[in-house]
Amino acid sequence: MGNIKYLEKKVSSKGIITWGVNPSKPLRDKLFLSYESYTDKKTAIARCTDYEEQFELYKLGMDLKRGVKDTTVQGLVDAYYSTSNWLRLSVNSKNTYKQLLGYICDCRIGNSNISFGETLHRKITAETAELLHKQLCKDVSNHRAVHVCKVLRRVWFVGHRLALTQSNPFSKMGIVSLPDREVRWEQDHIDLFVAKADEMEMSSVGTLALLCYHLCQRVGDMRQLTWSCYQNDTFCFVQEKSRTVKKPEGTQMILDTNVYLEERLSRLTRRRDTDFIIINERTGRPYTKWAYKAVAEVRKAAGLPEELKISDLRRTGATEAGESGCTTDEIMALTGHTDRQIVNIYVKKTPVMATNASNKRLKRFGR
Repeated sequence: MGNIKYLEKKVSSKGIITWGVNPSKPLRDKLFLSYESYTDKKTAIARCTDYEEQFELYKLGMDLKRGVKDTTVQGLVDAYYSTSNWLRLSVNSKNTYKQLLGYICDCRIGNSNISFGETLHRKITAETAELLHKQLCKDVSNHRAVHVCKVLRRVWFVGHRLALTQSNPFSKMGIVSLPDREVRWEQDHIDLFVAKADEMEMSSVGTLALLCYHLCQRVGDMRQLTWSCYQNDTFCFVQEKSRTVKKPEGTQMILDTNVYLEERLSRLTRRRDTDFIIINERTGRPYTKWAYKAVAEVRKAAGLPEELKISDLRRTGATEAGESGCTTDEIMALTGHTDRQIVNIYVKKTPVMATNASNKRLKRFGR
């Protein structure tokens, strides 16, 4: 692809174009980098440039500033935050990485009596990495496990550059990007989940699920909604994931409520505009990081399939919008996506859509 190293163009059997970043063998061996795929060409090119810069720095043997002399995993993470590798990330990536690293540093792996962040990083072995991956797959999701291990691989790589670590336990784990999830909630599933949450006096979890489903939004954005975001039956907020270096203000969403959300929210006590809408009944405070454990507790009590994740509600709502005859532009306005290819991946093709298309065609020709 011209003079752009490592960039590859791929076209699927369905005509979908993706851009692969395929690092050379020296980069794979020395920098612990791997193949990555993107739908946006500009993002892929930026990643190629980043890989090339990292390799140049490696060859020059540049010694980056060490911000922390701590020997724990948390100290290694803090050292990573002081490097140019971290500074080059977009605002969105920084927020995501901080959430992932903060979460895993608070966790206890296996039978350890201290958190992962408190563990000496020299004691983290390949076996520890495998145990961590399996534990996250069981407790959270396969996707979360993959993302955490990939971020930790990057942290350990920087640690190696800083001469803080001797090896990278998260390299060569054989982790590949998982296929797009296609799991959808049925309406009966949603009704049963919300009813069980109310029965367990965990109605906040049911409300969170309904917000994700009806507004077709991410869990993190709905969890962080304050009452100031809900005025005159309209939700107004900025999607956290949309914040980038070039667009720090992010994507502002303005979405009307519906009768189901109005009824649900009318049950809640509204005091100050700065108060969060979703409050954990057990602690009296907002849910920190993710509410997945509370969701899993309700889902299990309701006897629902383990494969159902609260993050699937966004896809469920978007797919239903497609089945209802919404155009791609209308769905993008609802979900906040700016890439049509991502929407096409997000909104799964279903028999209902095919039937709707057939009926529209017949109606057009008067048949």
